[in-house]
Amino acid sequence: QNGEVLLLQPCNSIHCYGMRRKIDVAFIAADGRVLKSLRALRPGQTSSQQGAWACLERYASSEAWVEVGECMEINLVKKGEGK
Repeated sequence: QNGEVLLLQPCNSIHCYGMRRKIDVAFIAADGRVLKSLRALRPGQTSSQQGAWACLERYASSEAWVEVGECMEINLVKKGEGK
């Protein structure tokens, strides 16, 4: 919540079984390219992307989301540390 994004790595497929809310999803290649971007994936749905290294998830939002072809730089920060 509150704009947080979950990084799943390694990950090239996801499912929404048992979820109660829609999510936005992006599959990311090892070089940071966004391979697939989905908005408002419903509970019970699945998705996958061949060649994906990781997946980003957040609760579905009307806020901007990543698009296919964009390049991401992922910097990991321990929860509770500076931003």
